[in-house]
Order: sequence, then structure tokens, then C-alpha cells
Amino acid sequence: MNVRVPAGEGRAVAVAASQHFRVVDVEGGQVGDLFVFAADDPAEFASAEHTRVAIQRLFPRPGDPVLTNRRRPILYAGQDSSPGRHDMLYAACDAARYALLGVTGPHRSCAGNLREAMAGQGLGVPAVPQPLNIFMDVRPEPGGELSSRPASSRPGDHVTFRAALDCIVVLSSCPMDIVPISSGGITPLELQVFEEAMPRRLATQCPVRLMQRRAGGLVGTCGLTRISARSSGADVRSRPWSGWRGRRGWRTGPGETGSGPGRDTCRGI
Repeated sequence: MNVRVPAGEGRAVAVAASQHFRVVDVEGGQVGDLFVFAADDPAEFASAEHTRVAIQRLFPRPGDPVLTNRRRPILYAGQDSSPGRHDMLYAACDAARYALLGVTGPHRSCAGNLREAMAGQGLGVPAVPQPLNIFMDVRPEPGGELSSRPASSRPGDHVTFRAALDCIVVLSSCPMDIVPISSGGITPLELQVFEEAMPRRLATQCPVRLMQRRAGGLVGTCGLTRISARSSGADVRSRPWSGWRGRRGWRTGPGETGSGPGRDTCRGI
């Protein structure tokens, strides 16, 4: 599913746990504010401050988690085809920000785009979280200052994430045109939601798949999802996992969402 985010506007899309999505810069040089909320409780959301503490970086690298304000993984960062400049320090632009910059009339903002997009899902936003500012080039200087530069992303550049929870993803094509954070004007972005199947050669080595074949009639899922599996005389949830790593780097062990029945998962490393 592809969702076009018009220039200066925002859009929301539901993403299921284990699905992937890409943030695509259609024309290049456009900053996007990314917000993510847990589908079953929007009071839980992707939190830049909790993520920075957990990963000890200013922005996630591929494989790093994005944590919520309850310190649970809600996303995992994946492939990044851009120059790799992103930000988790700047707040979303809002009406007060534009007023401070001298704007006297109405002006679209990422905070407003977020509220508008969530309202379209029948949801309210009591507070605007710190976004993940995709393609935004903010750099800490040796003296402690922060400097921002125009986005260096190129047409078609994208950043991929994998959902760890069922979530609502909101992307705003940042309408900031006073401070030059986007290059070439305000342009569209795109959200692409997709499934990513395990490569066949890896699936044949995955212990969960091996158990499914051996048990006969076992039904389950593999990934950042609860395994609910039964067969006559066999229940994968009752079997202990001591950890395993294959030639291609797959491993199993207690799931990242917790331990206990139905929480064992298999994920790519």
C-alpha cells in the first residue's frame, strides 16, 4: 500500500506488527516528521528521548529499536538509502514556532498536520510527541551548539522501519519554509507499507519452521509477533528455548516483547 503525503500536509496509516514501511522522499530534499502511536492505546507513542537513552545515539541505525514512552520497542530501524542525516532533537513545528519567526497569518505546521491526520482516524492527540525528523540534517557542534542544514536526501531516497506493535503511523511533509531545512521548496513524501517475506534459504534453517514441519499441522507465525501454535500432542509455546544461531545469523530466544508462553520469536540479526 502506497500513501502519498502531499507537500506540506500529513497522512496517517495503520501498520500491523511485523509489517514494514518506507518513508520515501519523492523529489529530494524534503524533511518528514514521523509520529508513531500504539494502535490499542495512543497514549503510548514513539519517544525520541527514551530511544536516545536506550541506543546511546542521536538516531537509530539499522537494527536499532525505537522505544515508546513506556520503553517498549514499537519500531525497528531498517534500510536507509539516503545520506543518513536524520534528527531526534528538534520539536515539531507549530503555530507558536511560526509566530516566533515572524509569521502573522495562518501557516500549516507538523503539529497541526498530526492532529488533522489523527482526527481522520477518529483519534485525538492530547500532546504532540517529539517526532523522528526523517531527512533533517541537524548536527551538534563541538561547543554544544546545534546547527541545521538543508536536507541532503535525493529523489527516491527512503528509510525503512519494521513495526514491533500494531500502530498508527503519521507522516508530515514538513511545511517549514522560514528556516531552510528542506531544499528545493516543500515537496511530497510517500509512505509505503509492505510485507517482507523471509528468504527461502533462511526459512529452511529457522528453528520455528523446523518445528512446524516436524510437528505436522502446526500453525504459527515467525517474526515480531506472538507465536500461537498448536498441533495434536505438540505445543510450540511449551518448549524451552535456549537460543540458536544459524549460518545466516537467525536466532531464537525470548521475544523482545517479553518472555513466557507465546512470546518466543525468531528475527533477523
